[in-house]
Amino acid sequence: MKGVQKVAEDLYVIEQPMRPGWFVGIIVVLGNGKIGLVDTGFERTPEEYIFPALRSLGHKPEEINFVVNTKIRTRRYVQRNRVIIELYYLSVI
Repeated sequence: MKGVQKVAEDLYVIEQPMRPGWFVGIIVVLGNGKIGLVDTGFERTPEEYIFPALRSLGHKPEEINFVVNTKIRTRRYVQRNRVIIELYYLSVI
C-alpha cells in the first residue's frame, strides 16, 4: 500500500502527507497477535490511513491493543484517539 513503509520485521511506518515534503508518521508494531500504534495522526487519520493500512497488511482494526501518544501538549494531538477508542474500546497510554 502506498504510504506504508516496512522498517523492520513487524514494524511499519504509515506516512500521512501534511504538505509538500512533510508527513506525519504513525508507527505500527505487530507482534504476539497484538497491534500497537505510536501516535494516531490527525482526527480522520484512523479511517483514511491506519485502518486501510492494517487491512493491506492482513490485519483488522479490531486487533489494535494499545496506542502510545508521543505528544499531549494540546487536545489536537490526542483527539484522533477518540475514533479508535469509541470503535474498539482500547487502552490509550
